[in-house]
Amino acid sequence: SSWSAAAAAASVEGAAASGVVVKGRAPMLTPEVANSMAEKLSRDELGVIISMQKAQRAAETDLGRLRNERDDLIAELKGVESVKDFLVAKLRDAERAQRMAESEKEKVARQVTSDQEVIAFLDYRVQELESSSEAADLEKAAVEDELKAAKAKSTERVRVLGDMLRFERDQLAANEKEWKATKKVLVKEVKQCRAQIVSLEAERDGLREQNSRLRDALLNGGKM
Repeated sequence: SSWSAAAAAASVEGAAASGVVVKGRAPMLTPEVANSMAEKLSRDELGVIISMQKAQRAAETDLGRLRNERDDLIAELKGVESVKDFLVAKLRDAERAQRMAESEKEKVARQVTSDQEVIAFLDYRVQELESSSEAADLEKAAVEDELKAAKAKSTERVRVLGDMLRFERDQLAANEKEWKATKKVLVKEVKQCRAQIVSLEAERDGLREQNSRLRDALLNGGKM
C-alpha cells in the first residue's frame, strides 16, 4: 500500500542518517528491501517509525519557538545593567542543559534506528530458517528469541526517550517561569530606583536653594 511504501521510505532515510550497515547474509537496505520489510512489519511497528519522526520535528519546532522567546526576553532586560551578568549566566546554563539534552536525545534516536536495523536482520534470518530443513529448527527458535529480546529492548528505549522529552519540556517550562518572575522583580526594582532618584533630586534642589539663600544673607550683612 502507499502508506506502507511511505513508511518503508522513512525507514530507509532513518537508516541512511544513522550510518548503520547490517552485516551477514541479509541484503543491503535498498528501497526494494525496505518495501519488502514494510510488508512483513505490522502497521503498529510502521506507525512507531513515523510517529518518532513527527515527534522529533515537533521538538525542533518547540525548541525554535523557545529560543525566539529567550531572545525577546534578553532584549527586554538589556537596559538593566545591574543584573545583566546574572541573566546571561542563567541563559547559558539553560542552553548548555538544552544542548546536552539534545545530544542525549539524538544518541537514543540513533540507537533506536540501529535496533530497527537489527530487527530487520533478525526478521530476514527467521524467514531463511523457516525455509530450511528440520535440522535448522533449533537455530530458528534461538533467532526468534533474539528477535523478541531486541524488540523489547527497542520498546524500552522508545519509552525512555519519551520520558526524557517530557522532562526537558518541564525543565524549559520551569526556566521560562523563573525568567518571567525575575523580569517582574527587576522591573519593580527599576521603578523603585527611579522614584528614589526623583526624591533625591528634589532634595538636592532644596539644599541648593537653601545654600543660595544663606550665601545671599551673608553677602547682605547677615540679613535673610
